[in-house]
Amino acid sequence: MTPAAILTQIKTTLTGNADLTTFGLKKVFEGIRENVSTDDYPFIAIEPAENDEERAVREINGNIDPFITFGISGFIRDTNPDTQLATLFNFEKLIKVALCADVKLGGNAVNSKFGKVLYDNQFWPVRAVMLTFVVQYRQNFKTRV
Repeated sequence: MTPAAILTQIKTTLTGNADLTTFGLKKVFEGIRENVSTDDYPFIAIEPAENDEERAVREINGNIDPFITFGISGFIRDTNPDTQLATLFNFEKLIKVALCADVKLGGNAVNSKFGKVLYDNQFWPVRAVMLTFVVQYRQNFKTRV
């Protein structure tokens, strides 16, 4: 498997999730964006953060199991201070539920899990939840596929 295939599967999983659609998810971007229209909220941006082979398991048959980390950021725009945190926490939960439904990401991963979660309110009324998503995948050591 390749990082590009994993990214595609993450995006496909998020865009095809019925609960996220019901929540109102407008777009899933590959990479962070500037100057996003207010019509695009809520949205998700997926950004690769690290590809770690140092802790990978190399098998006898020539395969290696590296770990790739993605930052998955969910952005909402909510001008109601009484509901915005509940909305943000719900968005976080829906993202986790969507990706945890298949930890092997359609066969593209050996395993996947969430790590640290951060929150941002710097550009209120836009709020963000930033989830660390770690995917262990298998590749041939020589051909990298």
